[in-house]
Amino acid sequence: MALELKVPEVGESITEVMIGIWKKQEGDAVATDESVVEIESDKATVELPAPGGGTISKILKGSGERATVGEVIGYMELASAGAAPAPTAAPAAAPPTPAAPPPTAASAVRVMPAAARVLGEAGVAAAAAVATGPGGRITKADFDTSRGREIFAEVLASGRSVEEVVASMGIAAVSDDELIALCKELIAANPKIVADVQGGKQQAAAGLIGQAKKKNPNVNPGKIRQTCIELIRAM
Repeated sequence: MALELKVPEVGESITEVMIGIWKKQEGDAVATDESVVEIESDKATVELPAPGGGTISKILKGSGERATVGEVIGYMELASAGAAPAPTAAPAAAPPTPAAPPPTAASAVRVMPAAARVLGEAGVAAAAAVATGPGGRITKADFDTSRGREIFAEVLASGRSVEEVVASMGIAAVSDDELIALCKELIAANPKIVADVQGGKQQAAAGLIGQAKKKNPNVNPGKIRQTCIELIRAM
């Protein structure tokens, strides 16, 4: 039996939330009342528990995406009556594979589960994405953009490195000084957003990202948001 996973009420007057970390992925077994996903609001972060034992069958909203209260963000398949969710069976022994190369700084990048799955399906290394998630983790949003898809498509088609493709496309890195200067400009032009952030509504800073991209399409959304929040807090 399929069951909807909906965004719960998280506080009076709050209608929109941000999807946090999915603690269970598609195909994972889950027990009744076990935490499935974190839901972030302006005021607090809450956990959505599983309404019953079963298996996560579909995730509709990934980490970092916005959703409204009551919106369906995923589905789970309930286990048969009287049966507990079965643990995922161990895969059959695979034939020997060549030894993996020694780990590098790039391969040590932490990747959120949803991002890892999509990166793997696309055949793209985790190092190809720019991390903006909690604790420097890569999330699906870091590469699921029109510019990101363009870069990765060229990497796969040409066999060149990400760095070579980025350089050939004329995408310049944005320095910390440039980010700070841009944030100061945006802060001065958006007193309402500044007031909201100072009042504890950090999600309001997302309104600065689109403006920043118009002024400099090379800025990283996560970095511009965090830099602006830090500057506002220091005011």
